[in-house]
Amino acid sequence: MRGFDADERGRIRDSLRETGRDLFARRGLDGTTIADLTDPAGVANGTFYRFYDSKAELYDEILREERAKT
Repeated sequence: MRGFDADERGRIRDSLRETGRDLFARRGLDGTTIADLTDPAGVANGTFYRFYDSKAELYDEILREERAKT
């Protein structure tokens, strides 16, 4: 498996969070698939797990970010 440089990792992580924020708000955690999250980032489903252990972990991170804004 190829590695990602720091810029690529940042872009992928940002894309996963942005896409997750949108999809979780519209579809919820259960209605969002890993493919829904990874397709816009242009990475394979398995790559998701290099960044997060689960969708729930991404969801929790997004919730923490949103709470910090208020």
